[in-house]
Amino acid sequence: MIKNNLIIKIIGYFLGGWALYYIYTQLKESGLDWKQINFLIQGYDYTLLVMVVFLYVIVMYLGAFIWSTIINSLSRNSIFFNLSKIILVHARSNIGKYIPGNFMQFVGRNILGHKLGYSHANLILSTALEVLVSIGTGMSLVLLILLTGQTTIRVSQFNYLTDTSSIYFVCLIGFLFLLLLFASEKTRLLLVKVNKLIQDKVVISQIVLGFISAYLILGVCNIIIYKVLDNELNQIDYFNFLMVYVFSWILGYIIPGPPGGLGVREVIYISLLSMVYDVSTVTLVAIILRIINLIGDLIYLVTAELIQKVVNK
Repeated sequence: MIKNNLIIKIIGYFLGGWALYYIYTQLKESGLDWKQINFLIQGYDYTLLVMVVFLYVIVMYLGAFIWSTIINSLSRNSIFFNLSKIILVHARSNIGKYIPGNFMQFVGRNILGHKLGYSHANLILSTALEVLVSIGTGMSLVLLILLTGQTTIRVSQFNYLTDTSSIYFVCLIGFLFLLLLFASEKTRLLLVKVNKLIQDKVVISQIVLGFISAYLILGVCNIIIYKVLDNELNQIDYFNFLMVYVFSWILGYIIPGPPGGLGVREVIYISLLSMVYDVSTVTLVAIILRIINLIGDLIYLVTAELIQKVVNK
């Protein structure tokens, strides 16, 4: 089992490194003049970017509330029980996704959450259920957009195995199937253990609604950045960016290895959106999004620390 986990981690880091190299080549080949960024982003645009950071921080607090709902429901507490402390644990452990990767975020949450009196069993179950519901909700949203025709991105027209990005995409999907193969039995056992909570329609509705709200807000963040780069907007643009962002976020979230899904998320994002939009534009949007994520995570941590200090007084 340990050997299998090590192999999966090594493959994950390899995919992350490959992704970063691809992004580098895209930047080089796109002819993007970084001096033009100051020309594109001026005055009021900076206010919009600050708004995006603010929206991202709201999403992080929403994530903390979702986790509070899950862990407190499993522990038979009010969903607001220990809320300020849960927010702080969520914010601190969230930084762990950068050092060394997504898995450390969950390990840190388990260690810090146990100090609040929650059992390790419920902490593990809460994290696993959060991951499953976030993936299920996100993929449902992606499929809904595809099936209702609210996108101009045609996945069937993607040029599989014809260039670097498409080969990477196929390798990534193959790796995901490998992960599912290893995790299928654990997932089945997890569903059995949380069956009672899943059957609680009020709680599960709150969790699903929370994730839907988070995804929709993140879609707004994407489209604001696209607008800041002097682009005209249509309704279809929102659904294009929303669908691709959610899909790329999910893949970056579940791939072990790369910190915060670094590189993996961006490759999928750029590859799919460049089917419709200028590749240099979507590459720039992806980079700005990543920078905003970093800034937003730091602001989230600082504000969570301040809130706890105010509550303790």
